[in-house]
Amino acid sequence: MRNLTIFVTILFFAGLSIPGYARISDDELPFEELVYQELSELSSGSLDVESIGRALHGPCWAGFVDLEEHYAYVGGGGCLLILDITDRANPTLVSKLYTPGLIWGVHVSGDHAYVADGEHGLRIINVSDPSNPYEEGFYDTGGYARGVFVRADSRYAYVADTEEGLRIINVSDPSNPYEEGFFDTEGLARGVFASLTHAYVADCDAGLRIINISDPSNPYEEGFYDTPGRARAVFFQDGYAYVADDEAGLRIIDVSDPSHPFEEGFYDTDGLSKGIFVKDDYAYVADALQGLRIINVSDPSDPFEEGFLDNPGCTYGAFIRCNTHAYVANGTYGLRIIKVSEPSNPYELGCYDTGDWTEGVFVSGNYAYVANSYDGLRIINLSDLSHPYEEGFYSSGLYVLDVSVNGDYAYLAACEEGLRIINISDLSNPYEAGSCNTGSYAVDIFLDGDYAYVADWWDGLRIINVSDPSNPYEEGFFDTGGRARGVFVSGDYAYVADGDQGLRIINVSDPSNTYEEGFWDTGGEASDLFVSGDYACVADGPDGLRIINVSDPSNAYEVGSYDTGDEACDVFVSGHYAYVADGLDGLRILNISDATSPYEEASYNTAGSARGVFVSDGYTYLADGFDGIYILEFVPVHRGGMAFKDNSLRPIDFSLSQNHPNPFNASTTITFSLHSSAYVHLEVFNTLGQKVATLLQGDQAAGVKEILWDASDMTSGLYFCKLTVGGSSEVKKIALLK
Repeated sequence: MRNLTIFVTILFFAGLSIPGYARISDDELPFEELVYQELSELSSGSLDVESIGRALHGPCWAGFVDLEEHYAYVGGGGCLLILDITDRANPTLVSKLYTPGLIWGVHVSGDHAYVADGEHGLRIINVSDPSNPYEEGFYDTGGYARGVFVRADSRYAYVADTEEGLRIINVSDPSNPYEEGFFDTEGLARGVFASLTHAYVADCDAGLRIINISDPSNPYEEGFYDTPGRARAVFFQDGYAYVADDEAGLRIIDVSDPSHPFEEGFYDTDGLSKGIFVKDDYAYVADALQGLRIINVSDPSDPFEEGFLDNPGCTYGAFIRCNTHAYVANGTYGLRIIKVSEPSNPYELGCYDTGDWTEGVFVSGNYAYVANSYDGLRIINLSDLSHPYEEGFYSSGLYVLDVSVNGDYAYLAACEEGLRIINISDLSNPYEAGSCNTGSYAVDIFLDGDYAYVADWWDGLRIINVSDPSNPYEEGFFDTGGRARGVFVSGDYAYVADGDQGLRIINVSDPSNTYEEGFWDTGGEASDLFVSGDYACVADGPDGLRIINVSDPSNAYEVGSYDTGDEACDVFVSGHYAYVADGLDGLRILNISDATSPYEEASYNTAGSARGVFVSDGYTYLADGFDGIYILEFVPVHRGGMAFKDNSLRPIDFSLSQNHPNPFNASTTITFSLHSSAYVHLEVFNTLGQKVATLLQGDQAAGVKEILWDASDMTSGLYFCKLTVGGSSEVKKIALLK
C-alpha cells in the first residue's frame, strides 16, 4: 500500500530507518519539499467520481492566532481547524472545515480566514461564528498558493502563488473576490508580507523581491536582494525585512530605501529556516528539524541566539502575539504552544495533534479502520457517510502502516513493532490483546482463517497463527528475496508484492512448510496487489498496474498493463474495475473487463498523495497520506439505463480543443472532433469535482463539433471541461472571469 519514496522518507522523519537506504541528511529537503513540485502541477477533483465525505486530518504547516488569543486557526492537511486556546495547556477543537486543497498559509482579518490552499488558490472562510465556519468565496490564483497576507486596514489579500508570483486579490466583497493586479517575481513565490506601500515577497529562486503596491492594479518591482539561500518566508518590521532563508538561516535586510536594500546582519540557525515571525527585539525562526530558534535582533547588525526549543518532528511556522506565547506549526506533530516570556528558557505549555500520515484503510460494517502511522489506529463511524466521525482510537506509540479486521479484533502491521492485535469489542475503548514480533518492518497484512499473513519488508512473508489472539505465534515464513510490501491470500497460495523482485507466489497449503510455486518480474516496484479469479492485479509503483494471469501459479505471465501516471501504491478489485491508489495522481479507476486491454474510466485527484484504497457497498474509501480519508462514489457511465461496459467499444480517435475565448466572461465555445461516429458525453465540473453542466450527451456523427456554454449563472473560477468517448476521456481547464 505504500509509495516507496514516501514510506522511506516518513520513516526517516519518524526517527526510523530501513537497512539498505541511506538516511537523509539535515541539509536535504523535508518531505513536503520532496513532493511540492509534483503537487503544484496537479488539480484535485473528479472525473465521474463524487465526493461523499471526508474524515481525519493531516499535518500542520500553517496557523494564525486572533488578537485576543482566544482562537487558533490551523491547517491540518486539507482541513481548517479552529481551536479554543484560552487554556493553552489544553487546546480544544471548536470546529473544522475541509478545503479542496492542502493548507499552506492562514491569515485572519475581521470575520474571515484567508487560506492559501495550494492548487485551489485563495479560499475565504467566514469565521464570525467560530463554531460554524463556512466558505464565503474563493479565487483560483492560477498557481500553487503557498502564502497569504491581509492587512487589517486593507481590502486586499496578497498571495504568494509560487510560479505565478504575487497575486493581489480584491476581497472587499468576500463572496466575489477578483484579481486587482499581479507581479511575476521570476521564481517561486513562497511567502509574503505587505506594508502600506510595499509587498515583500520571499521567492525561493530569486531571494527577496520588493514590490510597490501603492497602486494595486499596477504593482512594480522597486528593488530586490538576492539572498544566499532559498527564501521561504519574510516578516517586515521597522525598516527591516527578516527572511527565513532555508539553509542560509536568518537574513536581515535593510529596506528603508526599497530601491537599494542591503543585508544588515544574519544568523546561521543550523537547520533549514522555514518560517519567521518578529516581535519587538526577537525573531522567532521555525527551523525545520532544529525546532524553534529565538534570535535577539535588538541590534540587527549583530543578531544572536537567546534561546531555542527542539520540538519533535519538523517545524514549519511560528506565530507570536504578546511576547509570551509562540504558536508553532509542527508538521505531523500538530500545533505546539510554547511559553517564551523568558526567551532564554522557552518550554512547551500544550499541544494539539492535527493528524498524521494516513497509510491504509479497512472497512467492516459501519466503520472504517484507518492505519494512521504514529497516530495509530483510528476508528471512524460511517453511519452517515457525509458526516463521518471518530468513534475510537488506539495508539501507544505504534507506527501503523496497515490494518485488517475480523470479528472483535483489528490486526495492525506496526512496522518495527510487528503484528499487534487490538480488541475492538468496545470501539470507544480498544486495547491490545496480543502481539508478535515479525523481525523486520511489518508493512501489510492479510487475514485468512486462523492465520495473519504479514508482508515484513526484508524478512519476506511471515505466517502468524492467530487462533488465540492473546497468544499469536509464528507458524511459518518464506524469504521472498526482495522487500515484501504487500500480500494477498487466495486458496493455497499467498501472493506477495516483493518490491523490485515483482510478484512471488508462495504455496501455503502447509503454513509450516512453505515454498515458492512461481513468480513474475513485474518490472517496476511491486507495492501491493489484489487477486480476483485467474488474475493478480499488481500495483507496480512507477510502472502502474500490471495484470498477471495466475491460473497456473507455476507459470504466471502478464496479460495486460496500464500506466497510471504516478506511483501505483495500492489496488482493490471490485467487479470489472480496478481501483488504484496512485500517489500524487490520486485515485484511478480502470476498466479491466478485458484484462488484455485495461483502460481508465474515471479518476479522482486528492489534495495530497493517495496511499491506500478499499471498496465496500458501492463506496470507495481512499487513504490520502496528507489529507485523511476520502469517501467517494463511482457510478459507471450509463447508457439507456444499462451499465455501459461493452468490451467491443475501444477508445475512438477524437480530440478536445481548448475553449475560446479563455479566460471568458459569460459564454465560451468548446470545440471537439470525432474521426468516426460515437456516443459522446461533454460535461463541466467545478474544482470540488461537482458536475455543473452537461453540454452534450448522445450519438454524434464524425466531424468537428462546436458547443456554446452559457455560464452567465456561474461564479468566477476554474472549471474542467471533460469529453468522454467510449472508455476514454480528455479534459481541459477553462477559466471564467467576470
